[in-house]
Amino acid sequence: KLTKEEKVFYQCCRERRSYAQNQDLNTVVCPICGSVKVIKNGTRNGRQRYFCKDCQKTFGDTNGTVAFRSKMSIGKWIEFIKLTLQGESCRTIAKNLRINKQTVLHNRYRICAVLHQLVSNQEKVIQVLKTLNEQQKKKRGISNQQVCCLSCVDRDKNHFLQTVCVGRIQPTHIEQALVPHFSKDTVLVADSHRAYKTVANKHKIPLKQIPSGKHTSGGYSLGHINGYHHNISDFMYLYHGVSSKFLDYYLALFYWVEKNKGKTYLEQAYDI
Repeated sequence: KLTKEEKVFYQCCRERRSYAQNQDLNTVVCPICGSVKVIKNGTRNGRQRYFCKDCQKTFGDTNGTVAFRSKMSIGKWIEFIKLTLQGESCRTIAKNLRINKQTVLHNRYRICAVLHQLVSNQEKVIQVLKTLNEQQKKKRGISNQQVCCLSCVDRDKNHFLQTVCVGRIQPTHIEQALVPHFSKDTVLVADSHRAYKTVANKHKIPLKQIPSGKHTSGGYSLGHINGYHHNISDFMYLYHGVSSKFLDYYLALFYWVEKNKGKTYLEQAYDI
């Protein structure tokens, strides 16, 4: 049996609405076509099934949600998402929720995939290589053993984070990924990398580059972006390094946590 809170949560999932703003929902909406002409259609494994009169499709309570085809209860899912946002290890989550460690890893990727869809509103311009060249010795400096993550933060605390290439960044990467987000009054503050200068000259963007070894110049500073990089490093350290195949997922998870750090982990879990 579901608690009243779990029933409301299910309803919010079906209508793809925020849990916090929809405490009293009664209408069942088809997640396939969006129709409200829905009737009950028996149960399966103790969960209610529904039938849509418009598209003639059947669906369950969790259809179209992160909990779809999962045996975990909603209560466990909420706790699982909360522990994931807190950065707990797979072993700790598996012990607390009494589930298999492989299930924890699989469901973590499901959450990250959902968040990746939320933060990636446009198709990626450049697909990052899934695997790096196998080499015994680690190369010094920037090399093809490293994935370049382009990041940007403004004074209103809006931020941008996306993997763009393997190895050293090129002007085309900045031009295609970052420039479309600029407005007419944008002033680009960056380090002394020459790729920024090339892009700024081409698109006539005011540019202020901070000399190497310094953090400020005049009224401009790299404090915001340096702090952002520090937060990324601390976040990724929790996972002891991830494969390039799943790097986008973990960056999406970091983006969500950083964007919603004013909310509690439980509020973030309900939003997801």
